[in-house]
Amino acid sequence: MAAFTISEASLLGGCIMIDAEEPICAKATFTGAVRPLEGGEAIASAKKALFKKHPVMRLWPSEHNFQVYTMELKKIFFLDFYGGAKQISIEEYYNVTL
Repeated sequence: MAAFTISEASLLGGCIMIDAEEPICAKATFTGAVRPLEGGEAIASAKKALFKKHPVMRLWPSEHNFQVYTMELKKIFFLDFYGGAKQISIEEYYNVTL
């Protein structure tokens, strides 16, 4: 299992005049199993997106054995106010319309 958290403070314009540690500065934590991505098309698509954002990674030596991974989400927690985090279902997360 692995987890990563993203904070509103890391986003452009996020948490202005608010301490990033305050609960009202929103945070989302994603937990799940991490495994190497499989399938040529899936890997190519992931690398295309990754290299678009981080072009220097194209230059990494092949000896580094760089791989792209995927996370099979198990739980998502969202904290945006005092009183504790809320759990968001995986189904709800994937069905969001922006």
